Amino acid sequence: MALAPDGTWDGNRPALPLAWNIRAHMVAHHIIDRLTLCQFWNRLINQRAAANVMQLAYLDGAIVSYVQIIGYQGSARAILHLIQNHQMPAHHRLETALCWQRYNVFEGPTANLEYGRPAHFPDRAANLDSPLGRCAREHIIRVGRLRQASEYMDAFLVPQGPISAVHWCLAQLNQVRQLDMIRVHDINWYGVMPFTRFTALTEPQRQRFFEECYTRGPGLPWRRSLAQINHAYDVAVAAAP
Repeated sequence: MALAPDGTWDGNRPALPLAWNIRAHMVAHHIIDRLTLCQFWNRLINQRAAANVMQLAYLDGAIVSYVQIIGYQGSARAILHLIQNHQMPAHHRLETALCWQRYNVFEGPTANLEYGRPAHFPDRAANLDSPLGRCAREHIIRVGRLRQASEYMDAFLVPQGPISAVHWCLAQLNQVRQLDMIRVHDINWYGVMPFTRFTALTEPQRQRFFEECYTRGPGLPWRRSLAQINHAYDVAVAAAP
């Protein structure tokens, strides 16, 4: 059972929306991790169940706003009605929205060792959220806002966490809600140094650089020699504006 009648979510990972078109041999990674998303949502539901009259109005509004922000394709008020009446179906489109938000996702490597872990992350158990410190400059503000939103979620989740943290969390999420996922070529997986060399590339150049590294030459696609990386960089700079 993915969703309980009261609307709480078990945190299981539903399938990605088909229209997202994640590249073959790659997966979608969360920026704010799935466990935090699950715990935040469930805390909203549980706090609502125990709320006084003033808190109830606030939390009802917060739930409606959050459902809209995460991109649920339907009526957020109808979702609130299901929660209020403990009528949430076990399987509902809300589950996908709770897990997957385009603004909170980046493309990256799978755990398949045949493709080779990127050099930044040689440990198969490494946390793949850390590449976000190496993304193209147009994503830096988004990543910062999501980190702040995650911190507000954490603040709300502690015992006696302030309900005001919900407001500040939603304010951060609202600033990024229209953004698309961060595509794989917009992260400095191949460790171009200094990092300003990577951020100086235009979006077409980053695409070309990644394709040259990932698809050209012998060896594991996520592991390239410094000579291969420098060659790919030169090709990208020369070929695209």
